[in-house]
Amino acid sequence: AESHAEEDRSRREVADARNNAESLVYSTERLLSESGEGLPQALKDEINAKVEAVKSALAEAELDLDKLRNATSELEQARLKIGEHAYQQQGGQSGSDGTGSVGDSEDEEPVEGEFREV
Repeated sequence: AESHAEEDRSRREVADARNNAESLVYSTERLLSESGEGLPQALKDEINAKVEAVKSALAEAELDLDKLRNATSELEQARLKIGEHAYQQQGGQSGSDGTGSVGDSEDEEPVEGEFREV
């Protein structure tokens, strides 16, 4: 059993990397389909290229774990740009229209709640 421990660990590492990559591809494609209309075409093209790189790494007959990890990492970085873009869009829209978050007023006292132990 101990002689196969290294082989088992290697297989598990490959399976975990494959599952992570497949999940990331699925969620990225879903994110693009849901919010892709508001994204610049260049960003969509970049992310689609990273998705294809991950799919290509997954499709290889002999899975190169380092190549898959690099492609997955690059896709994760590209996905972050979607969030950055959305944040910039929100920042530009909500600017100084007088709306603030709860608790912005300095002269308000915290509200104390009542509770009972059960």
